[in-house]
Amino acid sequence: MASLRKRPKSEYWVCCYTTADGRRTQRSTGTTDKDEAMTVCRLWESEALMEREAAEAAVAGGGVPDNTKGRRWIWAAAMVAVLLQLGLFWWWSNRETGPVPLLVKMDSSESVPEKFSEQQYAKRHRWVRINEEALRRLMRKSGSLR
Repeated sequence: MASLRKRPKSEYWVCCYTTADGRRTQRSTGTTDKDEAMTVCRLWESEALMEREAAEAAVAGGGVPDNTKGRRWIWAAAMVAVLLQLGLFWWWSNRETGPVPLLVKMDSSESVPEKFSEQQYAKRHRWVRINEEALRRLMRKSGSLR
């Protein structure tokens, strides 16, 4: 219900009414005549009531009131952020690690010959073998190996 009051040291009437979102507010009518101020005050209150009824009708009719549209955008943005993080995690966990060397050192458990034909020319040598994982990756990427 709208009401009028006068502030101290002011000659203008102030209207107290409930806005469309349910808050109580005070607004100066800008007039010194009480009847004219009450007319303005009732006009503001009826406008707020019509806005409130329109918002309630939109909710009842399946529409979305303005204050929940912002919340939907926030939830949509949050869902996109979560999906991006999940996608990055999946990509990171399923990606192949760095390059695999084609040749690897032989273990001490593997047998190596004591002499080889070029031993007289080699200052240093080391025994290596072909890495099977590197071969598998090559076959998977190119399909053939020459």
